[in-house]
Amino acid sequence: MGISISIMSYKKYTKKDFLQIVENDRDLNLKEFEKMKLATPVSEGWLFSKDKETVKIFAGYDVDEDGITFSERSVFPTSCVKKLTYLD
Repeated sequence: MGISISIMSYKKYTKKDFLQIVENDRDLNLKEFEKMKLATPVSEGWLFSKDKETVKIFAGYDVDEDGITFSERSVFPTSCVKKLTYLD
């Protein structure tokens, strides 16, 4: 379930799972280090664009007499996007 937007040509509200580097600044023993995995956080927002290099989303916008202003923007390498889900 998402909100509908009728400005420009933006896609439906999307949920995106992506891979992210995990850093840990504390000392780890061998078993703990071997168990480390990539994080798979989830971001939600309107799909602004997607091409072979990047996926751009935004979660907020404002429209006034000067045009549209985007907020809460994120740009991800397409190769790191694990799944892109279009929500109804």
